[in-house]
Amino acid sequence: MQVPLSILLIPFGIMFFVSFVFFIVNIFHISRYGLQSTKTTAIIGAYLVGFFVTVLISGALLFRYDWSRTIDLGSFEFTGDIHNLKDL
Repeated sequence: MQVPLSILLIPFGIMFFVSFVFFIVNIFHISRYGLQSTKTTAIIGAYLVGFFVTVLISGALLFRYDWSRTIDLGSFEFTGDIHNLKDL
């Protein structure tokens, strides 16, 4: 059975959407209900930078692969030694 490799991006997309919603809710709550000070602004800035750096790194790692390829689910047979998995 041939399955497109891009099907693996669906869980990633769902998790990205959930984390983005979580990110927006956190920024809203920190800016709306947090103490208005320089430290709060610094925390929001650090959170923004951290989130976008994580998105950029994960995007750079994902763009290295050809997601248009297909995989054969019937071809996953392990014929090697179970103790030498690091050589695979």
